[in-house]
Amino acid sequence: MQQGSKRLFSMVVTLLCLVAAFVIFFQFIRPAYIEAQEVRAEVIARENLLEQQSAAIAEVRQLIEKYRADAAVQETVSQVIPGKPEVGGALYQLTAIASQYNISLQSTTANAPQLSLANNARRASSTVGAVRPLGVATFQVRFAANYNDLQEFLDRLENNVRIMDVTAIAITQTAGGNGQLSVDLTVATYYQVTD
Repeated sequence: MQQGSKRLFSMVVTLLCLVAAFVIFFQFIRPAYIEAQEVRAEVIARENLLEQQSAAIAEVRQLIEKYRADAAVQETVSQVIPGKPEVGGALYQLTAIASQYNISLQSTTANAPQLSLANNARRASSTVGAVRPLGVATFQVRFAANYNDLQEFLDRLENNVRIMDVTAIAITQTAGGNGQLSVDLTVATYYQVTD
């Protein structure tokens, strides 16, 4: 073989090796590299999601521990919506508010506490362990008062620590005509049902 043919042959072999390298790169290496990048991106996304979820769970746990440790918050929540009907305590609060405004109760009737199914029906299908149904205790109260005392009594009842709703009210003027009103009032108070 001549020197020129050797050079031509080596150039052709080099060119074939170069073409074979491009074919191997684009057929095997590049798809594997793209697939590795996709897997790496998915791993990074899952790690970020795991970190975010872990941070959220840690924050919720911290809030729960803070709530459990803070007795004042628990006490306040227990005063607003107690864990038991506590009919006596609610009746005491009602009579104490009435006595502040020179209202003497003529009669009081307390109904047996019951579950408020209407308020909890919407949540029945999606009840979470922390959500408990509400119970309702109602009182019928009859008293006589003038208009200003009645207005202040209702305002104080609305701003009471324990949640109390006036569900029905009937007002009639007394026969004496001295500005006194005869009031029939139905008050509902709530409690959380505990097992």
